[in-house]
Parts: sequence; C-alpha cells; structure tokens
Amino acid sequence: MRPRLFLITPFDTTDDDATGKLGAALSGGDVASVLIDTERLPADTAQTVTKQLVRICQDAEVAALVRNDTQLAGRAGADGVHVDTGTADLEAAMASFQPGRIVGAGRVANRHDALLIGETDVDYVLFGRLDGADGRAEDADGLALAEWWSPIVEIPCVALAGESEQSVETACETGAEFIGIRGFVWNNHDGPADAVRKANDILDQFADE
Repeated sequence: MRPRLFLITPFDTTDDDATGKLGAALSGGDVASVLIDTERLPADTAQTVTKQLVRICQDAEVAALVRNDTQLAGRAGADGVHVDTGTADLEAAMASFQPGRIVGAGRVANRHDALLIGETDVDYVLFGRLDGADGRAEDADGLALAEWWSPIVEIPCVALAGESEQSVETACETGAEFIGIRGFVWNNHDGPADAVRKANDILDQFADE
C-alpha cells in the first residue's frame, strides 16, 4: 500500500481553462479523489462549473467530491461531499449521502475536535487549511494532527501538503492514507500533469514493502 493523491481544485476555478487544467492534471497519473471547491463562485456559475468538473473526474474514474454543498453535489451527480462547516452539517450530510456516497470532514482545530468527528464514522478527515495562502505553504498544525491520527484511528485521513516537493514528502511522513495537493499542482511552472507525475513519484517512495 502507498498513499494516494487527493487533489483540490484551484482557487481560480472560473478560468476559461479550468476544465482543461483538471483534465491535464488527471492525465499525469494516479489520483484517488478530487475535491471541487467552488465556494467563491455565484450559485449559477458554481453549478455549471461543478457539473463539468464532476464529469471530467468520473470519466477518469476518479471520485468527485463537492465542498460544503450537498444539494449541489446531488444535482451534479458527485460521488460525495466534503464538509468543514461543523458537526451538525456533517451529520446532516451523512444522513443524506451514506452509505452510498462519500462524506469527508475538514477544518479540524485540535485533537479533541478530531475525535468528536471520528465518532460520527465519517469516511475520511482532512487535516490542514484549505483556504490558507493560496495552497503554497503546508499547515504545520494540520500535519501534526495527521501524524498523531494516522497510527491510532482507523478512519483514513488526508494530510494537506503545500507547494513544494519537500512539503509533499513531509505530508507523506505523517503516515496519512491520502496526500492533499493544491498549490503544488496549480502553481507548477511545468503544468498540472507534470506536478501530478512528480507527486506520484514522491508517494511511490512511501509504499509499504
């Protein structure tokens, strides 16, 4: 076994080439899931973009998750939803989506919050700040939580990396099942496909023997 990539869409999802960027990224190698983050967009634009991105993911046999909008996830035919707006919203999403679809949680402040989320039997927990610094720097507190969580809790976790190759390695060292990447892909000078290839090369080094 080895960690797998959990790709988060870029902040500038409204760009005309947003779908092209995602298609290119997915052509670069193994990606387990894509978190579609269109929270900054107007509702009508978000729905159009999300449907396009869900189709690209599913054509590539990659799970498509929508951030904090169960209705949009349902209308777009997404494979699941990511909730980071509190336990009440998380439990409501689980009631609507499980067991057939994925429900993940994020925005975990400390170990106590993490364990409370774990008691809900969510499908995964993401450690790190999705809105931090345009995805350029890793969240040290999030990585520390992932390192604590991984060996003691069965629920898989996502450790969010930053923009550098070293940050991807550091995220892998936590033992997380999934490595979240955002800035590493969309800020890569050689393009998103190259970034995904590089990330997978790093993850290969952490495969269990």
